[in-house]
Amino acid sequence: MNLCDIIQIESGVKMITINDKQYNIDSKKISFGKYSVTQDGKKRNGKAPFITFKFENMFLGLETIYDTKELKELNLDDKKDISKYISDITYEDEKGWISLITGNYKCFIQKINNNKFIIELSGEVEEYGEYYSILLNEEIEITF
Repeated sequence: MNLCDIIQIESGVKMITINDKQYNIDSKKISFGKYSVTQDGKKRNGKAPFITFKFENMFLGLETIYDTKELKELNLDDKKDISKYISDITYEDEKGWISLITGNYKCFIQKINNNKFIIELSGEVEEYGEYYSILLNEEIEITF
């Protein structure tokens, strides 16, 4: 993913839960990158968000191939399952960086006004012998 148009968005008091421990989200960053994929037999390319949440000394990132055009076209209060459009879930803590894409997860996005969305992620993943349970329900703002 080629990153461009980086936008920093500060968070209020929000929470993320990793392995039953709740954390305040310190900040969110939304970057956009170009993608080119063949999915369900169809070639698609465009520009999609990569959303990063920072909490304590950890990061959780959602790399998507859900096009910004589709985000703009969502109707207010529409809730869309974008699980198949998540190309990576990244997690970084004091042990290092890991990709959490091989487990079971669901991701939804809901448009609440022109450029504000609620992103929900729930998942259970086991990577390299470590178990991760993730719950996220967070408002994000995307400036197109």
